[in-house]
Amino acid sequence: MNIFEQGQALSVAPFYFKEIGDEIQGTYIGKRERGANGQYERDNFNNEIITYELQVPDGVKNVSFTVSKKINEDMKHVNFGQIIGFKYISRDKFFNKKTNKETEF
Repeated sequence: MNIFEQGQALSVAPFYFKEIGDEIQGTYIGKRERGANGQYERDNFNNEIITYELQVPDGVKNVSFTVSKKINEDMKHVNFGQIIGFKYISRDKFFNKKTNKETEF
């Protein structure tokens, strides 16, 4: 089998919460925090972020939160390989399906 002929290309894309009710779920496969230089990644507004990588049916979605958000503390209790989800429930809160808790955003 030749994966370059038979396999599908992997799609990796950011996921953005735009409207209340937006949600994403998938298998937790990775987490990005600090780079090799010891610095956090930054978003378009220059905020330090932590990015959670979720395997979804059509590829990988990157879900980012600023470093100061409580959701990052909650995610320390989640293991790679678990199916998780995030749902935007109000302007300043998310619902973490794995922990079944609202989390301040």
